[in-house]
Amino acid sequence: MFRLIAFIILPFALLSLQWVLYSKSVKFIRELKLEVGKEKNLINSSRGIFVYFIAAALVTLILGFDSGGVAAYKYMIFYPLIIWVISSFVISLFFIFRDIVMYLIRTFIRIINIQKRSISKVELEERRKFLKAGSLTSFGIVTLPLTTFGYAAIAAKSEPIIERIDLELNSLPDSLRGLKIVQISDLHANQFTGQKDVERVTELVNREEPDILVITGDFVSNSPKYIPICAEGLRNISAKYGVFGCLGNHDYYTDPVGVRNQMGAIGINLLVNSSVNLEINGTKIIVAGIDDLWVGKPDYDATFRAVDFSSPLILMSHNPDTFPTIARYDVDLTLSGHTHGGQLGLKLLGNHYSFVNLVTPFVRGEFSIGNSKLYVNRGIGTVGPPLRLNSPPEITVITLNNRNN
Repeated sequence: MFRLIAFIILPFALLSLQWVLYSKSVKFIRELKLEVGKEKNLINSSRGIFVYFIAAALVTLILGFDSGGVAAYKYMIFYPLIIWVISSFVISLFFIFRDIVMYLIRTFIRIINIQKRSISKVELEERRKFLKAGSLTSFGIVTLPLTTFGYAAIAAKSEPIIERIDLELNSLPDSLRGLKIVQISDLHANQFTGQKDVERVTELVNREEPDILVITGDFVSNSPKYIPICAEGLRNISAKYGVFGCLGNHDYYTDPVGVRNQMGAIGINLLVNSSVNLEINGTKIIVAGIDDLWVGKPDYDATFRAVDFSSPLILMSHNPDTFPTIARYDVDLTLSGHTHGGQLGLKLLGNHYSFVNLVTPFVRGEFSIGNSKLYVNRGIGTVGPPLRLNSPPEITVITLNNRNN
């Protein structure tokens, strides 16, 4: 069924959409009333664009959506194709709306013409100017999705932003004040995020010289072949007192055993419903990890069975929706990812809005329930289209301080 949808139904639907858009585009260009030569060049350019993307779609289907990481394919074919396909859907909605509006305008004009026996040349010219202005405005609106999604594609591949956070915890021992915890999340190694991308993250993390490093799940997206690629990219990552991780839902979709084995082989301690005790400056601090909420088997009792709650506790939970339950245990700090910070969102009046806000209140940043704190990292990679809008990749550098001091 998946192959039927992916290789027959979806391509046919996209091809039909492209033909409709091409026809609309040609009509659209003619409405601009340009000089004959300019009009012809613009129509030929449009024809070339549509042919290019249809050819790109055929190449992508032949390669099975994955060229094995060849840069020329990714940046000259696949990325532009993704942007074009998504933009096509948005543009088609605009054309539907525009056709409805233009139909209503022409109907109104016809009604006026019926009521008037004659119409002056001045009025006719004014109407032509109005329709041409409407076409020019429409042209500007049509280019908006392309520029927006093009920007979002560039943003998705941009350098991760280092977010520096000072977190105050209750009764943190003086010996742990200034402890530096670095968090990365949602690497999503796949055809968009390759070994070099992961190696760059490793380089940026190591520059921060973390005391503790946590990786809060989704090492890979959906194919086991990217597990060794991710592991190789993380091979040199390090922290003074250890590198820890937990599993995310995409690790389960892919191969959770393979992820655990290969990450363990390079020194990343994956904690699944378990904890470890660290001794730093003569003081005990606990790092724990809970299993994924969606497809794992989170067991809070097992996770906290060996935990001494008089010691500071840092808990990794890929999905932040576990936080209300975790807060009942008075866990000092929970670190999560999963949401990608909304991935595609809008900034309005200083607030960030995305479809993810409809699913969870814990989209990005810092939250508190009682004495428990949560920080949600925006992640590195992407799911679905390789786009990020107002949600850039993130590496979090957390410095712990004592709330009572």
